[in-house]
Amino acid sequence: IKDVTAMIAQLAELAHRKAGQMFFCVQKDARSVTFSYRRTRFAAAALARQLAKHGYGRGTTLACNLYNGAEVVILSLAAAYGGFTLALLNPRLSYEERKLRIVELENATGEAGIDVLEQPTVERLMIDATGYGLADFAALPEGSVPRAAELEAFARECEQAWDGQEAGIVMFTSGSSGTPKATLLPWSCITGAASAANSVLALEGCGVWQMVLPMCHIGGFQIMVRSLLSGGSFIVYERYNAARVLNDVLSFRVTHISVVDKILSDLLENDRDKVIGQYACILLGGAALNEKTLRMALRAKANLYASYGMTETSSLIATAPVARGFDGGMELLPGYDARVVSPDSDGIGQLHVSGPGIFEGYLNARKAMSADGYFVTGDRASIDREGLLRVYARTEDLIISGGENIYPEEVIDVLLKMPEIAEAAVYGMPDPKWGEHVKASIVCKPGRSLTVEQVQTFCRANMPSFRMPREVEFLPELPKNATGKVLIQALKNR
Repeated sequence: IKDVTAMIAQLAELAHRKAGQMFFCVQKDARSVTFSYRRTRFAAAALARQLAKHGYGRGTTLACNLYNGAEVVILSLAAAYGGFTLALLNPRLSYEERKLRIVELENATGEAGIDVLEQPTVERLMIDATGYGLADFAALPEGSVPRAAELEAFARECEQAWDGQEAGIVMFTSGSSGTPKATLLPWSCITGAASAANSVLALEGCGVWQMVLPMCHIGGFQIMVRSLLSGGSFIVYERYNAARVLNDVLSFRVTHISVVDKILSDLLENDRDKVIGQYACILLGGAALNEKTLRMALRAKANLYASYGMTETSSLIATAPVARGFDGGMELLPGYDARVVSPDSDGIGQLHVSGPGIFEGYLNARKAMSADGYFVTGDRASIDREGLLRVYARTEDLIISGGENIYPEEVIDVLLKMPEIAEAAVYGMPDPKWGEHVKASIVCKPGRSLTVEQVQTFCRANMPSFRMPREVEFLPELPKNATGKVLIQALKNR
């Protein structure tokens, strides 16, 4: 595809060229549901047409509260056909949290009473549009799509009127360090970022991704877009199960999977048949690298790629294969530029970036931009002479104690060397003398335990005194969002 922003034109071309071949497969608890390229196009057009009858078209906003499945895939593509903006809410949120986000959307857009679609509503809309629910529609024999001529005409009209900058999706940032922001991502940003990632990661035309990350987060959503732009396919898991994911690697000839540390750790522990080395790419992101997991992955000969990105950059902007001796240096994807502002004596400063995936802006906050148009990420990083990017911590996560800069990961790396510790989070707490002091929240492995004194004694012997945790607490688990990122603000609020 020459114009990567013409996403639904690509789907139309694939629906013609690869009509009955699998575009995506939904793995349910008891069965699988497969959507061909052609059936996907018709389903998305049918849903968009039905939503248009309810007033959802260009210039409108619709929200959804959906777990991974056919509903969220088809609805997302229907948004592209219908030209409306789709806000993807995290279904794990409480009712109060969800309501707050809707109020923020209504205030920002000026649209009163924004609807939130749940799974039964999407199913009902499909039945109204075609006479079939999504699973039954997918299973129809080729050539028996109801109202095919009408859907074909509507789809072509939408494809010709496509404007990649007119609408897109809204995602709320993780809120790991504070209030979630409503991030507006036009389709042109999403497809630009996906194309850049494909140029480095994809197996053109034959790649098969596994989607275990939620589509309400950009790391999960981009699996659909990368697959579409590359002419590949993907597998969606309604319920994550490490054993099932591994079983599918050989049967579907899977090439790619995007994971966070917890999922990678689960896959390594459950890989009894030693299939993890079959992946061409295991894309790891979502948080700082865990040295223990990296060592396990290297022993298993996994083709692991570290990555850096965020919601505001439409997912990853830099990546690198992880080999022994990997020091965190990553190459920027094509089309991206980065610079470090106000570096300290170690060359670490504020990271500013530009490129095809940089978001349009927040609906409920101000976008931090430099005078010459670079996005101010809020992360601290360095760039070496070879142009390799190393990211250390978010600016707000940096702990400054007695004038010393302390990066939480430096402390976490030491803590995880204690055999009793499964997970740890490190952050700064107000201190009347030093400005801030280091606090550690620790989860011990099952059947293991530690005392505060044991932790501090170990730290004293393995790090400078100014980095040592002055406070230590033991928790049964760390609070996390859907992608496994630790919610630091929740820990600070305890």
